[in-house]
Amino acid sequence: YLYSPSLEKAAAAAAVSVSASPGAKRKVLRSSVRDPANNAVWVSGVHERMAKHTAGVFETLGVEFAANFDDYTESQDIDDLEIREIAALKARELYRLTGLPAIAERTGFKVEPTKRGAADIESGGTAQGKAAGYQFNSVGAQAEKLVAQLSMFGDEERYCSFITVVCAFDGENTIYEQAEAQVSLMVAEESKMLISISTAMAQMGQRLQKEQQLRQNDFTTLKAQKEDMSKYKGGIRLREMVLKEGKVLPNQILDVSSFMNSMIDVDLMWDAAEELAARFVTMRPTKILTVATSGLILAIPMGKILQVPVVYARKERSVVMSDTFAVGYSSKTSGANKELLVDKRHIDEDDRVLLVDDFLSSGAAQEALMRITGQANATPVGVAVLLEKAYESGRMFLSGYDCQVHSLVRVLDVNDGAINVAQDDDDLDELE
Repeated sequence: YLYSPSLEKAAAAAAVSVSASPGAKRKVLRSSVRDPANNAVWVSGVHERMAKHTAGVFETLGVEFAANFDDYTESQDIDDLEIREIAALKARELYRLTGLPAIAERTGFKVEPTKRGAADIESGGTAQGKAAGYQFNSVGAQAEKLVAQLSMFGDEERYCSFITVVCAFDGENTIYEQAEAQVSLMVAEESKMLISISTAMAQMGQRLQKEQQLRQNDFTTLKAQKEDMSKYKGGIRLREMVLKEGKVLPNQILDVSSFMNSMIDVDLMWDAAEELAARFVTMRPTKILTVATSGLILAIPMGKILQVPVVYARKERSVVMSDTFAVGYSSKTSGANKELLVDKRHIDEDDRVLLVDDFLSSGAAQEALMRITGQANATPVGVAVLLEKAYESGRMFLSGYDCQVHSLVRVLDVNDGAINVAQDDDDLDELE
């Protein structure tokens, strides 16, 4: 049914034949990964445009991919198979040739019948011609040709679906996840299938973490993720300073300028950075993104601890910024119609970006950083802040991005000029 020249070539180049033992195959392929001692090593067979995304999803679970093979040649017999069967065939073939756990996807394409065609079917008849429904077990030239022909009729209410099945196989267990992305026939194109692939892959990551207990790996040391978070005192010290030195200004503005704005307690910021860095180390960030200048007080020490570069968004264009990502936003303290700018040279699609800031209030600034990350096609891995105004909607505003949000101190309210803060860390997730 299936044949991958690159997979066969990789096996041959490593002097590993099809009949070689799984142990020998694993040993050869493990040599191509960064951290084979600490990471589980898999192989994948996914669309080339989703290979990096898949690696990112599973990297947080301690899985590293030795290689991705997406150049399968198919026999005509495969036309009779369901997409679920094809995904399983790919995963099993990957395992057979490498001896490593494998994950593979197959995406099919379906065009719904027109309203008239659907009515004919419901009445016991059959839909004919352009009114009929169509289904393919792949997204290829045949499907694209059909879409082009049907789009000529201009039916804006007609929809098509990209259906992805992801299969994981480890030599014993076979696990499936399926996702579907429905789009108007008028805007259907091959790139839309990336939506269903991305969704199915995320579901598979969650499923495997639950069923096979894949665990997140600390990229500096596995022991760090098991350390007792109680040893960190940043949150406790910051809470004490907020209650002691903080002031409430009109419009419920919280003034902490005496230790984290116009004057900075550098020891306190280091302690805070250590605690927040410990909460995000397993997310494997490659860049920290913040807003100048307020976010730098936390971002710089966190960058030092995590050993990653710090990128900051400017509110005004610099003479050295020729090509930028730019987004608009507004906030209570900065005002309306503001703009954040980041040099395009500093973030790219391979980056895993941790967003860092001093305050989380409405969430407008952090959401703007999320959009910049999206413009770069990078992956946001979380939001770290010193103080969170829990009485505002910032956390809820960011909930649609499916990222962890951690704050060291949550201010519950500032009624009557008194600052009321949460006294424990129950709102924060503990590292497993």
